[in-house]
Amino acid sequence: MLEILKLLPLVLGAIATPYSAPTPHVAFKEALSYTIAVDPAREQRYDVRLEGLMYSGPVTFVMARHPEYDDRFWRYVTDLTVTVDGAPATVIREDSARWRVTAPRSGALRMSYHIVMPPPRPGVHPAWTAYVSSNAALVGGPHSFLYPENRNDLHLFVRLELPSDWVVATALKQTSGAAIRYYATTLFELIDSPILVGRLQRWSFDVDGVRHDIAYAPLPTASPFDTIAFVQSIRAMTREAVTMFGGMPYSGYHFLFRDGAYGGLEHAASVTLGAASSYLAENVM
Repeated sequence: MLEILKLLPLVLGAIATPYSAPTPHVAFKEALSYTIAVDPAREQRYDVRLEGLMYSGPVTFVMARHPEYDDRFWRYVTDLTVTVDGAPATVIREDSARWRVTAPRSGALRMSYHIVMPPPRPGVHPAWTAYVSSNAALVGGPHSFLYPENRNDLHLFVRLELPSDWVVATALKQTSGAAIRYYATTLFELIDSPILVGRLQRWSFDVDGVRHDIAYAPLPTASPFDTIAFVQSIRAMTREAVTMFGGMPYSGYHFLFRDGAYGGLEHAASVTLGAASSYLAENVM
């Protein structure tokens, strides 16, 4: 049995604590819509745009800090610009992860910024950290979104701009209609749902009528391995975990695997896991 799969009973039994915060004066109307653009030609960088309807006055935007680890991702936010109804807004960086935006008038908010990460170090990497490579990327989660402080009452949407042959794996729900967007009903759900994109290998299985999806992001030099045995191992461990905990605290689950990575980090309806293809080639049974 795979060493990495020993994490699954704990992962599947974890129930995240909901985010809650006081609600200040109303600064936004109805919804915020994010766009994440990934270009594999620009490794370790992606671009984010935020759109919404904003009332005039100052609003503080913040970036999340994960409660289990803090990689100070605010260091990689660059070239932040904001307009409201076409007019430039005043942006003051109050501290490392807080930006105060003052709008000249009410209107359509347009915010844009880049996430520019340092080159990856040699060797394996933590499975839960954001990255962009030539064939895959891990975005979303706490690494991508600036959001208005103390607001958890907005409809939140995410659109992805990707190469045409890339696919998406995330616990975020998908909207209906021709335009593919993803959405979260709370801020916690948004930042607790990492998004794996790229030329992914994908499988799925059901346990007690609940769908479980597996996505694997291989390296360009990935070793071939027995994918049937790989999926069967994950399904068996999932079944065992469900039996152990007496049920599932989710309506669907996503296993997000990364080649050349180690460790794992659980979320409410997904988990990021490292599983080197070279190891899987020798140890899948």
